[in-house]
Amino acid sequence: MAAVFFIDNTVGGANPGFGGLSFSIPPGRLNGPGGTERDSDLRLFGLGALLWGEGIDENLYRITEHFACPAKQLNDFNPASGNNDYNPATNPILPKDERDLGPGNGITVPLNGQVWYNTTTRSLFVFDSTLSRWKSANAPIANTNPPPSPQVGDFWYDLSATDVGGCISNPQLKIYNPTHPNAEPSGWVLVGEDFVRQCGDTMTGILSMSGNRITNLGTPTSGGDATTKTYVDAADTSSSAALTTHAAKRVGDGAHLTLNEDTFLANLSLSNPSMFAASVNGLINVPSGYDIFARIEERLKVNGSNSPMTGFLTLVGVPTATNHAATKGYVDTQVSVATNLGNAQRFVRFFSSSAGGQGQLNGDIHVSGSVIFIWAAGAFRQVFPAQYTP
Repeated sequence: MAAVFFIDNTVGGANPGFGGLSFSIPPGRLNGPGGTERDSDLRLFGLGALLWGEGIDENLYRITEHFACPAKQLNDFNPASGNNDYNPATNPILPKDERDLGPGNGITVPLNGQVWYNTTTRSLFVFDSTLSRWKSANAPIANTNPPPSPQVGDFWYDLSATDVGGCISNPQLKIYNPTHPNAEPSGWVLVGEDFVRQCGDTMTGILSMSGNRITNLGTPTSGGDATTKTYVDAADTSSSAALTTHAAKRVGDGAHLTLNEDTFLANLSLSNPSMFAASVNGLINVPSGYDIFARIEERLKVNGSNSPMTGFLTLVGVPTATNHAATKGYVDTQVSVATNLGNAQRFVRFFSSSAGGQGQLNGDIHVSGSVIFIWAAGAFRQVFPAQYTP
């Protein structure tokens, strides 16, 4: 009986854990392209098979060149569907097979660990039969879509254009690590994640410039934008000019201070600026002790002199101390109280002399020693001590 050849993998026999397999070749039979069985892309001959010399030579050549062939392109044969609808943008990188290149050519039945030189990308790939895919052996897979079934540590050169805040980023090198805190939902992590991308990025911590400057800033448009020194200086100059214009109210040109322009508290004291606050047209609240007090005080003196004021000074509040200025309204109110005490009532007056002709009115009083007189019927009449007239 003729011998049967048993072909084992490197670790010896079938070993599913390593993707291995074993098979037998009956006498006179060919296993491989053109043979009855097909367990690899090599031609393996049984005992007594014909034309084995040429097949062995071809095997050695293919192994030496690492089965060099191009990768599948758009509309090549798709093993998943069995049709010519392969799309490299949505499918893993695969070598062309004999359905693309003709019988016996390409890589149709890859073995675990088989090396393929991809002539399209000019790079090496290794077949992982556990994952049923080709993995790049010397360079990241360059594509607009990530490689399928990635393993931790796999690299991918992402060729897709990423729009970050309206800025198109350059292709990025990524590594697969789904447990990384900065991993994308797909598990890929940008290599150099700790660097700020030129295209634009979002900080997740404090950025220390270590005393260095940030230059070439644009004009800020929102409240959170960084500003340049030029922008701040211009804004400060504009604010100072507006403050000076409103604070230094001119008294000599017919203008006068009113409640709507510069608000004074009831305890206004020009010698004590901290006693009041100012609201310039409702735009600014001036803190105590600021130079605006000196400017207002100086203007109230008419350019620093002691000359009379030529405009109006509107006061707010009721005077509470003897040295407080009073408004006309306050004075009129007090006079009205004094002269309108009721029906014909008024203040009485005291006269030191009893002589008439001094404009005395009924009820006026004259005191001489311990004697009290009251004016009545055109003369002072003694009322105390009382006099009895029979």
